[in-house]
This record gives sequence, structure tokens and C-alpha cells, in this order.
Amino acid sequence: MKNIPAHNPQFVGIENLKKQHFQQLQQFENWAQNHDWNAFLLHHYDWWMFPIARTSAGQGAKYTIYQQEILDLKSDAEFMKNFRRGVELLVLSWGWDIENRSPISNPDHNQTWNHYEVRLGKMVDSLKLLGEQDYFNSIKEFFHSLPLDEQPKERWVRNLLEI
Repeated sequence: MKNIPAHNPQFVGIENLKKQHFQQLQQFENWAQNHDWNAFLLHHYDWWMFPIARTSAGQGAKYTIYQQEILDLKSDAEFMKNFRRGVELLVLSWGWDIENRSPISNPDHNQTWNHYEVRLGKMVDSLKLLGEQDYFNSIKEFFHSLPLDEQPKERWVRNLLEI
């Protein structure tokens, strides 16, 4: 993990992150069960659902994970299972089956890519940091399958996706 500091002293703590992550995951499950795909777009949750090694304008360093936090999260099987489920549900809201690496059959009207590139970038960055290469590869396939005018425009997101 080159260029990532060892520990974030301003971090909310693993237990606090896991608690917020789990609560948000429960909301994700409800939204998906109710086919409320727009809720995935309208709510703010990136910081604790997809932690990254960069500070944010909205939360500062509270949810920024550095080497120690990354190792702690990666070694927590329950967190990693929940993390993967959160990613799965978010991309399902975009009409993508992450496990089968394909569009879902018969998506709902608003179950489509919503062009929220910052969220995409944070999720992809988090997947890479936490070593979830299979999900990263599936999401990369999703974006490669889109027409050029639907693909992310932000350079930093394109770089993360290796587009």
C-alpha cells in the first residue's frame, strides 16, 4: 500500500464504521426490496459504505482509511461480506448483476446507470483498496459495455476503471 499513511488518528474507528455501514446496508436492502432504485441516487452514504484513503469535503478524515484500517477491515469476514453486499445492491440499482457480470433481465424503469461518477469512483477505489478484484472486474466490464456517451467522463474515475 504505497503512498498510504500507516494510521488515521482522525478515523471514527472500526466499530463505528461497521455500525454505520451495517445500518446503511439495511437501508439498501429495504430500497432494493421495494424497488426504490432512486433512493440509491438520492441519499448520502459514500463515506461509510465505500471508505477510501482520501479525505472528503463533506466528512474530512473521519471515514478515511489508511493502512491499519484497511488491514483491519479486510480481516473482518463479516464486514467484507456486508461490504460486498452493499456494492452488489448499488450496482443492482444500475441494472447490473455483479456476480454474473451481465445486465439484469427485465430491469425496472429507473434501474439504470445514474451517472453519479463521484459515487462510482469512491466505490471502485474502495474495492481496490479492500482487494475485491472480482467485483472491480465486473464493474469494469459494466462500464466497458456502455455506449461511449454513457461512460464516465471524470478523468480520475476513468483512471480507476482503467478505461
